[in-house]
Amino acid sequence: MQIIDMPWEIKNLGKRSVSMVIDSSDDLNLIKENIEAISDYEYQVIKAPIERMDVAYILQENGFVFAETAFDLSLKLKNLKCPDTYTRYIDYTSYSEASSEEVQLVDSEIRKGIFNTDKVALDPLMSTELSGQRFANWFTTEVESGKSKCYLVNLEDKPIGFFGVKDVNEKKADSFLAGLFDNEDGRGFGISTIYYPLLVAKESGKKTMTARVSSNNPNSLKVHLELGYKIDKMHYVYVKHNDNK
Repeated sequence: MQIIDMPWEIKNLGKRSVSMVIDSSDDLNLIKENIEAISDYEYQVIKAPIERMDVAYILQENGFVFAETAFDLSLKLKNLKCPDTYTRYIDYTSYSEASSEEVQLVDSEIRKGIFNTDKVALDPLMSTELSGQRFANWFTTEVESGKSKCYLVNLEDKPIGFFGVKDVNEKKADSFLAGLFDNEDGRGFGISTIYYPLLVAKESGKKTMTARVSSNNPNSLKVHLELGYKIDKMHYVYVKHNDNK
């Protein structure tokens, strides 16, 4: 079991926040003790393995509500190939590494609330604006750390989206955030923000790409799986606001 204090969420969400990740083998009494130990936090997030239905009952009794199923994905890059269904969208687009000024453009686009299926955006006690602020702060921090790079997806030399690739180690990269800019969704070009990170990773010599997708965004999950991603882990994610006590 992991308990993670999240001081950065004070800036993002304006709340003292904590995350608890439960393992399959964790003792139920210990889980109950730790639920009590984190009860003073204003925003609590608990991830539980899908096979732990006993935990689901305990969390419900303690005022937690289900927010999403989180999928941890990975893909072996050796045989990377874009399905024929999507090649026409890839043929019309290109990608380029973002300049410092373009990273700021991405930051401002994220703040518009483009990730409207996020658990924070969907939470009636939060908002799409808070979700955008949270994602923008996280993304920009990752890029400024030097371990991650930002890329633009372009259509006829106009940026329509972005993606970020994190260098995990010599053999692995992580597609940690990607999306189309406001007003560009629904045209089919979202595939570019998922496929191009794989191409970047493969061309840099990586063997594996990882990613995470929420059940709140089934279209994204569908495309990831069609591109060859496999599901490594699934967690049910529960949240609680102290305001509900």
